[in-house]
Amino acid sequence: FRRTLTDEQYKNVKRSLALKNGANFSVPGAGKTTTTLAVWNHLYCKGVIDNLLVICPKSAFEAWSGDELEEIFEKPPCTQELDNKRIRRETRILISNYEKLENETFLEKLILWMQNGSVMMVLDEAHRIKGGSQSVRWRACKKVAGFAKRVELLTGTPMPQGFDDLRNLFN
Repeated sequence: FRRTLTDEQYKNVKRSLALKNGANFSVPGAGKTTTTLAVWNHLYCKGVIDNLLVICPKSAFEAWSGDELEEIFEKPPCTQELDNKRIRRETRILISNYEKLENETFLEKLILWMQNGSVMMVLDEAHRIKGGSQSVRWRACKKVAGFAKRVELLTGTPMPQGFDDLRNLFN
């Protein structure tokens, strides 16, 4: 891990590692992605977690791949976007958007990949599934989370409409 964490980021990583699952509701720009990658890297190096599944809006894909990872890691992990192609064996970080989870074919592909190793699942901009059980995306995320060894929720707006939003995220 190349990037130096701020004191606050270090505290967030330490707190998150003390829990079975985590949530980071810091303001935009506080380093939620960096701290989450630090948690994954720690668990990966300890042999606890193999892979990272990131579900996020397409606008956030770049933060989880490419140049950003080269700034964070000495040797960046292999990343891949979920698409119609085969998921490569060497893929450590698989990235999907929430819309793909509405497609049963992609959902089953994710689950099969998750069954072949221990996966930490990240819901970036998690407020996008605040709709709860009435939402197709929420139900899909809940289904996929059942195959994850660890789940991390990231959002700067955990309850934009009220307490039900937060309850739905934790469920």
